Amino acid sequence: LRALTGKVCGMEALTRWVDPDRGIMSPNIFIPVLEGAHLVHKLDAYVLNEVGSILSQSIKEGYPMIPVSINLSHSDFVFSDPFHELETVVKKYKLHRDFFCIEITESVLMSRKAHFLEEIRKFREAGYRVSMDDFGSSYSSLNALREIEFDELKLDLCFVKNLDEKGKQIIRTIIDMAKELQIHTLAEGVENEEQVTFLRETGCEKMQGFYYGRPQPMEEFRKNLASKNIHVESPAESRMYDAVGFLNILTEKPTAIFLSRGDEVRILLANPAYKKVLESIGGREEKELNTVLEKPNFALHNLFRDFTQKVISSHEENTLYYVDNGKDLRLTAQCIASAGDEYLMKASLENITYQKNPNEYRSVDSIVRNIKIMYMAIFQIEYHRDRIYVLSASHQPDAVGKSYYDIRATIDRVARHVVYPDDREHFKNFMMQFCTESFYKEGAAAYTDGWFRYRNSGGNYTWMEHSAIILKDEEYSALICIKEASIENAMDKKAVLSFLATQVDEMNDDPALARVTVKNPEKDLWAALMEHTIINYFWKDRKGRFLGASKSFLEYFGIASVDEIIGKTAEEMGLLRDEQAHRNEQYVLEKGDVIRDAVEICVAHGMVRDINVNRFPVYHDGKITSFLGYFYDSELFSLYDIKQKEAETKDALTGLHNVFGFVLNGNRLFESCRLNQKDMLVLILDIPMLREFYQRYGAEEAQPMIREVAMGLKKLTDQNTILCRIDSIRFIFMKQADARKEGKILETRIKEYIESIRTLHGYKCTLFPYVARNTLPVQEFESFDRIVTHLMLEIARREEMQEVENRKRIFIDLGKLNELDETIYICDPESCELFFMNAKGLADLGLPSNYPYYGKTCYEVFEHRKTPCDGCTTGLLRRNHIFRRNYHSTLNGNDYMMRDTLISWNERTARLTMGVNVSDYTRSVSDKDEILNEEIAANDAISIALEEVDANEGIRKLLAKIGGYMNAEKAFIYEVNGCGTFRNTYIWDAHGKETLFSDLSEDISEILLEIFAYAAEFKIERLENIREDMPTMYAYLKENGVKSAIALPLRNRGRIIGYVGIVDPEKKAFVSANVFFGTLTRFLSILLRNRDMVHKLDVISHRDALTGVMNRRAYIEESTHRLYRPTAILFADVNGLKQINDTLGHEEGDKLIRSV
Repeated sequence: LRALTGKVCGMEALTRWVDPDRGIMSPNIFIPVLEGAHLVHKLDAYVLNEVGSILSQSIKEGYPMIPVSINLSHSDFVFSDPFHELETVVKKYKLHRDFFCIEITESVLMSRKAHFLEEIRKFREAGYRVSMDDFGSSYSSLNALREIEFDELKLDLCFVKNLDEKGKQIIRTIIDMAKELQIHTLAEGVENEEQVTFLRETGCEKMQGFYYGRPQPMEEFRKNLASKNIHVESPAESRMYDAVGFLNILTEKPTAIFLSRGDEVRILLANPAYKKVLESIGGREEKELNTVLEKPNFALHNLFRDFTQKVISSHEENTLYYVDNGKDLRLTAQCIASAGDEYLMKASLENITYQKNPNEYRSVDSIVRNIKIMYMAIFQIEYHRDRIYVLSASHQPDAVGKSYYDIRATIDRVARHVVYPDDREHFKNFMMQFCTESFYKEGAAAYTDGWFRYRNSGGNYTWMEHSAIILKDEEYSALICIKEASIENAMDKKAVLSFLATQVDEMNDDPALARVTVKNPEKDLWAALMEHTIINYFWKDRKGRFLGASKSFLEYFGIASVDEIIGKTAEEMGLLRDEQAHRNEQYVLEKGDVIRDAVEICVAHGMVRDINVNRFPVYHDGKITSFLGYFYDSELFSLYDIKQKEAETKDALTGLHNVFGFVLNGNRLFESCRLNQKDMLVLILDIPMLREFYQRYGAEEAQPMIREVAMGLKKLTDQNTILCRIDSIRFIFMKQADARKEGKILETRIKEYIESIRTLHGYKCTLFPYVARNTLPVQEFESFDRIVTHLMLEIARREEMQEVENRKRIFIDLGKLNELDETIYICDPESCELFFMNAKGLADLGLPSNYPYYGKTCYEVFEHRKTPCDGCTTGLLRRNHIFRRNYHSTLNGNDYMMRDTLISWNERTARLTMGVNVSDYTRSVSDKDEILNEEIAANDAISIALEEVDANEGIRKLLAKIGGYMNAEKAFIYEVNGCGTFRNTYIWDAHGKETLFSDLSEDISEILLEIFAYAAEFKIERLENIREDMPTMYAYLKENGVKSAIALPLRNRGRIIGYVGIVDPEKKAFVSANVFFGTLTRFLSILLRNRDMVHKLDVISHRDALTGVMNRRAYIEESTHRLYRPTAILFADVNGLKQINDTLGHEEGDKLIRSV
């Protein structure tokens, strides 16, 4: 949940094992088992697919989308390709990448760091968010931050559980650091209100834990949210609050975050320094200030509302000086993020009451005293005390500071003696409203005015203006300020009365004012028309004098104000040079007929212009009293008409051609193609997710996103291409087809561009284009209208087929297809481009699991051809029918029994092919014989090795048997040395060149140790297969002339002591001889162990146990070997040894011997 709002902003996908007998089992029970069996990556692949399915179903059911975090482990990156797995899910279910957040721990980086860093970078570049899970749970967390760009830190629950003062300081430090690094923060393990409050006030952005709910299936999760009235954060809100997330409020400066929504302004979060300033005002709290801000009956409400609007519109930092509870305050604010009509502002507040110097105090005091002069009286109504307190009274100075109790009696007395009789009742009602608690709680306006006539010293009555300001200190009250009404001293009373007359309609509901009510909505409509119309209207009286004109008329002649022409004729103004105009006016006035489009001459801006004039008579009480006319300039109207027509053909949002532009330009292109005898190329592009933008972000945010897409499409086209946007998600490209492949090239460029989009208008997004390409022979169509009909039918047919397919579609689980033993691939039936290929198909061709087949053609991958296969069956395929055929692969020599059909794949027709490897089944018939032969060969090899007294010689002969049996070029053994790397200790060569390989580097040794930690063997069928994933090993093997290899680990009591392998064996070695090689590998481990044991025994038998130098046996053997040459033998004795042994003991004697 978002800490600032309490809205749901994310979910985490967790697994539980539902056992029919044991019930729901925790991951702590089954995850270790899966890890031990190296199957965790399969579970995670299942989770990815399930999350995609749930999100897709949620979209269909209209639920708001909630991003999901998914945990990836070290095993995922070792045994699978998680990036490819997730990309497959995204494309399968047509989901935005920002729906997914990948959670990893620093343990992922324990080995092969460069490889993992590259994998994580791929996720971020593609548009996925990456979170560091369990931050702080190990010693390498900070180092991981240095090496990887994370989007989010997930604080380990151990910090949240132990919320002592030291723990709190650690959390503050982590959050402060994260904000400096521009990384979002999330705390897990939240279980109580204390933790929620602390994390929120510390600036942690998101929280999760049992406090909000335990892990639940999706349906129960939704019910839980509904029962607790918890709402889901919209994508626009997520973007806004993410922008605020980097704001650090843990500073000494009084800082708060405000939310503005329409007229509502409230504090979301304030730091301790800000709260301290609120306390200095007079005990205000954050909650109390929000009440002041939310209710319009408080004076501060309007003040803050107006200031907020200024902050929002200016996009700059603004400052407001105001007084609250007698304290002078300075508020500084700036808008930092927005979403629709919601705006977030960073604000700081200072109490500057005691910061002023004496001169400033005198200046402010002088200003306040001058303001008081404006008012005859200022008093405060305190209804809870039932008193009126006089603050100022210029007409009665001795009343200042007095209190008048019994408010009702006081008001009655003033009304009876001072107020004009007709105004008394209204006066009492006005004053008494401030004496009830309901008035304040029902949300009265912050300011209220009332006008009443007061008796003056001369006995006359003067209009007095009463301004009431609602105050809220500790309790409600009202401040009443009385001064002489403006109308009494207005220099232009006519203007004031005119203004009041316009307000009469607003008082129509008051029966007392019914007699003066005047309604004239037509006048308002006419005024609006004359102000905004582009038509040059004018009207004159019977003598040809102007009564008025439209603003457009005045601008045409360069006249500043209508007052310049009222009461004057056109001739007097020098606007006409045409007697015919005068005669036409007289004709309308005398005959009452209408004159239309009379060509006349006028003068505008010193130039003679031809105009077309229309005049109509105006009647009053049955008589013609005036006439109305309008005119247009023929030349300007033609230019305007051209611009208007251009505007009519343009899409207002993108500037591309709209539907009318499509038809207009399509007609021209059609005629051009017919004249040049060329075909017409038409591509229809649909981007369904564009429609989602309106639902997810609203029109204000979605329109710039669509405009950005359109501008990108425009850059793909040349000047001969017509690009139209005919509805919210559909674009049409049209051009003359000059080359056969031109349409295919353009289609490819469009797809690549749309699929490459990762962000639009600052929002992360994932788009999937659908392109229908048509090359239309114009000679076969009577007109472009026929082509339009054809295209509309094509679009309707596609939509209908799509709807049918959506109802019939059964999503294919790619994970299940990957587990099958049959070769399966899916491709485009027209272009033969591959969409999917399962693991068995890749393995049969000797390709790695992450081979980038997508977009390549089937004949390129399966046959290494540049053109389609001669026997391609695509033309014979149809839905609801399976075509059977036999196929021989020239690449691997296998025979296959193939099944082909057409299916629906991601809203388009695709070809599905399934192949059974007949050669595999043929070979399986002789598998038992093969195993028996391998066992016999292994026993023979073991017997030969055991015959050798020297273990080293037995190992060499065993290697020779392995290499010979598997028709390899070389067989070798590498052993772990003291540095933890591998050293080549034995080698057999088919050609007798038994030169040892160089030692393996630390990087390669780490890779092999990691592989053998999880795998029983390591096969390289083609060296090129590891070029990208293992560049260091690739270079080492290539340098040594290796083309293919198989290696098995050598173990001693579970610990890896080395590995045995063969170089460039025959192909069958990769699929057979497992029994032979595996058996001999285990025996080799025994031989190596025995060799080392014999060596140790030999060392022990030739060394003196006390001193470590050679003993008598070693001396005899050594002297025997040296008899062939002159040898000097020296004997040394230790003096006094017997005495030390006898007096100090043998232990001291041994020390003496060792020291010698």
